[in-house]
Amino acid sequence: MASSRNPEEEPLRSPFPLTPPPALGDEYYPFGGEGQPPFVGEAAAAGAAGEGDPEEADLGVLLQRKEQDLLLAAELGKMLLERNEELERRYDELMKEHLEVKEHLEQEKHELRRHLESGRAEFETRTAELEADLVAARVQLGQKRLEQQDTSRESSQAVLDLSEQNQRLVEQLSQVTHLEQQLQEDLIVLRAEHRTLTLCNAEHAARMQSLQAENRLLQERKQDMEKQIRQLREENEAIQALVDTLHENLLLLRKESREKQLRKNSMKFGQKTSSPQEIESSLGDAPGAPGQTPKVKQKDAIGCTPKKASLSPEENLSEYTKKVSALSYQQQDILAQKEIEIAKLQDQVTLQHVELSGLKAEIENQRRLYQETLTICEIELELAKISLERDSLSQQLLRVIRQKMALSQELEAWQVSKQISELSGNTRSQKGSHDPGTSGGI
Repeated sequence: MASSRNPEEEPLRSPFPLTPPPALGDEYYPFGGEGQPPFVGEAAAAGAAGEGDPEEADLGVLLQRKEQDLLLAAELGKMLLERNEELERRYDELMKEHLEVKEHLEQEKHELRRHLESGRAEFETRTAELEADLVAARVQLGQKRLEQQDTSRESSQAVLDLSEQNQRLVEQLSQVTHLEQQLQEDLIVLRAEHRTLTLCNAEHAARMQSLQAENRLLQERKQDMEKQIRQLREENEAIQALVDTLHENLLLLRKESREKQLRKNSMKFGQKTSSPQEIESSLGDAPGAPGQTPKVKQKDAIGCTPKKASLSPEENLSEYTKKVSALSYQQQDILAQKEIEIAKLQDQVTLQHVELSGLKAEIENQRRLYQETLTICEIELELAKISLERDSLSQQLLRVIRQKMALSQELEAWQVSKQISELSGNTRSQKGSHDPGTSGGI
């Protein structure tokens, strides 16, 4: 090529062909008689006047012509030198421009080559990816075809089975129609129930909230009643302790009254020999005597008796018995009322629990139905998404194939244009190599 040649040989060639020198008569003597020297006219006049000395005239004419030729050659050489200098200057300028253009073209060529290599690498990677995708798509297509074949076989077998079952289905058509009517009626009823259940969900939820609030209130009330029962039990224990003390006091009063009675009897009958131990033993053998009472309580009762010594033992006994009976009856009534209230509260709590369990079961059924509907909707959405993804993948595959074909066409066009540019460069270099030879020959 022209760029690979030695740059020292390039100044010897001229990119422009040298023009031939102009004709003498045409350029320097445009008019017929203006540029001719005067001795030519004189020689012609002498030749016309006479032919007395023809040899001398010929020599003079030859000398004049020689001089004229020398002058013309000198002027022509001078003009050619000037022309050559101008051409050399122009040639140098053109060579500089040519070198600059050549460097610029070399840079562009290097950049284009680098871009070409990067584009080729990207194209190769892209083609590899596309080929891998194409292989995967072909595998999927083969699987789909196999699945279609299987489905076609299954469908053919199903057609045979259906053709065999057609006769039986015709016989069972009346029963099926009747059953279908029943199922449609049941379906209508179930849809109505479903609508009612869906409408009652909010009511059930509100009712459940109200029942939960009532349950909380009943639980709080139950806790309050338990607190009251504990308080009443404490009061009952205190009253029982008071009854025990009163009973002990009553026994002590009976003992004192019997002792007084014995003293009176002893004073009457003169039985002075009886000792206090015998009196105590006789009192211990008497019915209702406090034989098992502790000594501390006896001391407390004895300490309390002098305060009520002014009353008679019968009055004290009757008063204590009345108090004890009143307290016991009051305590029993309170306990019975509390037990009744507790039973009522327990019944209410059990009813609330039963209602809550029923509501929970209904809510669970509604949730199950809702979950089933949600799963069906999700499955339908997934199927729609899968179909859309399949369509998009097929479109992407077609787009990739089209892009690959377009890239291959662009690559072929670029290779053709590159070959054409190389051929044109070769022809130009060949023309440039031929032109200096022709100019040198001239």
